[in-house]
Amino acid sequence: MNFEFLNSIKREFISTDLYEDLECYPRMEDANDDALLNFYAKAGFLREEKSEEIINIFMEAYDEDPFSAMKLLFYVRDKEEGLGERRVFRTILNHLGKLNSSYLKVNINLIPVFGRWDDLYSLFDTALQGHAIRLIRKQIGLDLKIKDPSTLAKWLKSENASSKETKTLARKTRLALDLTSKEYRVLLSTLRKRVNIVESSISEGKWNEVKYGDLSSGAMHKYYKSFLKHDRQRYIDYLNVLNSDKIGKVGLVINPKSYFPYDLISGIVKDSEDFSKSYFCDLWKDMPSYTGNIGEDTLVCLGLSERSSNRKYKMPAYCGGVGTILHLLDKNIGAYSEHIITMNPKPNLIKVKGDTLLKRIKEIEKSSLTNEINVETALDLVLFAAIKNNINKNKMPKRLLFILDDKCKLTYLNHKNNSKKTHFLHEDQYEKFKNKWSLSGYEMPEICFWRIDAYRDSSKIIVDSNNFKYASGYSNEIFKAVVSGNQIYSNVLLDKILLGFRYNSIKEEG
Repeated sequence: MNFEFLNSIKREFISTDLYEDLECYPRMEDANDDALLNFYAKAGFLREEKSEEIINIFMEAYDEDPFSAMKLLFYVRDKEEGLGERRVFRTILNHLGKLNSSYLKVNINLIPVFGRWDDLYSLFDTALQGHAIRLIRKQIGLDLKIKDPSTLAKWLKSENASSKETKTLARKTRLALDLTSKEYRVLLSTLRKRVNIVESSISEGKWNEVKYGDLSSGAMHKYYKSFLKHDRQRYIDYLNVLNSDKIGKVGLVINPKSYFPYDLISGIVKDSEDFSKSYFCDLWKDMPSYTGNIGEDTLVCLGLSERSSNRKYKMPAYCGGVGTILHLLDKNIGAYSEHIITMNPKPNLIKVKGDTLLKRIKEIEKSSLTNEINVETALDLVLFAAIKNNINKNKMPKRLLFILDDKCKLTYLNHKNNSKKTHFLHEDQYEKFKNKWSLSGYEMPEICFWRIDAYRDSSKIIVDSNNFKYASGYSNEIFKAVVSGNQIYSNVLLDKILLGFRYNSIKEEG
């Protein structure tokens, strides 16, 4: 498909004099008016905040609805299907422990289920320390009797550690368990051997004792660099066996179904090892589709400022944006299936031509560097290309997705009013766009805005209005909702957690 003719008409259409910043967007369900929504919206961006700020935001939700707040708290820590936020979770645990929270007391056994055993240390020197110790003591008794013990011994602090804080916690644990130093040391050694902790083999340099086939996907992903450095040939041989027809790739290294485009793109751009890049590229091929019906007809325009191209500072924007485009390009259908909208060096529709994942990443990065995205121009590009090439209505994209980092702005054509806007698109603008498409014999695609790099006060809640949708921040839930095109409101995402089966084990106040 030839889109070059579009370049000649850009001069007519680009006359921008208003910058519409995404910070001005409305919240149809303002998170600040609902303490639970507010905590849910901000929890993923609190890790760098002061403890007081974390506690204040959570306690507002806790005071509003303590049972629901506890479900959200475990979702925040949930290492598999939640946010996996350790510091936020532990900060709140410590505070609730000091308050002697009855809601936490009846759910203390779930801490290692959704988190790790060492999360319990957050309750030391609080009113709930005794409850934490009783749980540890009970699990030790079970682990000594069963063939496959829990990972408790792995996370219990050791008095042989170099850290003063770790030694202090280890001593408190030992004393609470009524053990001598020798008894505690023997206990940890005995259980850790049975747990077959990979860290023990690594720290002792016993690489030949690492059993790659027994490692979890998380451990394999965490230590793959060390394996390549210290046990390269044996590790590569193992991966080659997995890639062979004999065994196949059934998730024995990393289960692709537990990973998202963000994870794999992050692994590729962070690692300089060619073999590691190849490893992540292979995983990409086995990754499941997260798109729905509409997701398979989505045309994307990504706006990455110069700062976002420095991946060290803007990993969410870079990996989230590029990963989303690549995932949609793999699944897209229709006349625009291999294309993206670019504003660099000038607005255009371009075909992503790279024949490998690595080449496509570089191509998308280069094409997406811009400080502004013009919405109307993007819509015109798609429409004029359709008219020029007489594209069938059924081959048109069902949605335009605009992904921006926090330095990239949206612009509109010939809009003179400089007052703050309550919407990305005014009603009259939206109707004008629709009429233009309708008169041309086409139905205008849905419009979705995604401010992907949002850390502090930015919400990650998707809001759906009659005219468009928007999302802010990055999480796997947001990614799935955006690429699937599901009709999702902020309270729906929240209810999915509060009413879902996964957190049914959380009890109300005892």
